[in-house]
Amino acid sequence: MKKQTLINALIYLVCMVSACILNLAVSWMMVKIVDSFVELGYFGTAIVRIVSGIVTGGVVLGAVVFRDSYKSICFSPKPLTVSLLLAGLGHLLLCLVLMFHPFIAGGVRYLAGILRMGGDFASDGQLDRIYLWDYLLGFLIDFAVRVAVALLCGYLGKKKRLDNRKNIAGYPSENETEG
Repeated sequence: MKKQTLINALIYLVCMVSACILNLAVSWMMVKIVDSFVELGYFGTAIVRIVSGIVTGGVVLGAVVFRDSYKSICFSPKPLTVSLLLAGLGHLLLCLVLMFHPFIAGGVRYLAGILRMGGDFASDGQLDRIYLWDYLLGFLIDFAVRVAVALLCGYLGKKKRLDNRKNIAGYPSENETEG
């Protein structure tokens, strides 16, 4: 395994954990904003926190991958996916140790509760009724979205940089470099 893959995995792990910590503030603010328009119960609050966690995690990880692909003009899905999988495994281990608390797992706890109980998920007192499999499925769904966003942002980062270079006077076009 390449050294760069492990370094990237560590960077992505830090991004994932940072996104979860940032999500605490973002979800609190989103709940306050939505609650000012509509009275939210626990289920509604859980939905807002799930959406907040998925969006915040995707934005943070996507921004880092976009910047890396943009700077390096390189997008290699396989090494990126391997790095993300290693980071995801590390994040899962942290989540297991810290019992999927929202500061380390984002909206996974709420997603697991909704997967387990549906609309009957109505309080933190029901958390003991959620099985490990529900947490793992919730984590997998959240992680799959993050990986998809990261891969898309990596592709878009490289494409954006190449498009910017086409606008530079004197830069060879694709037809001139292929021959």
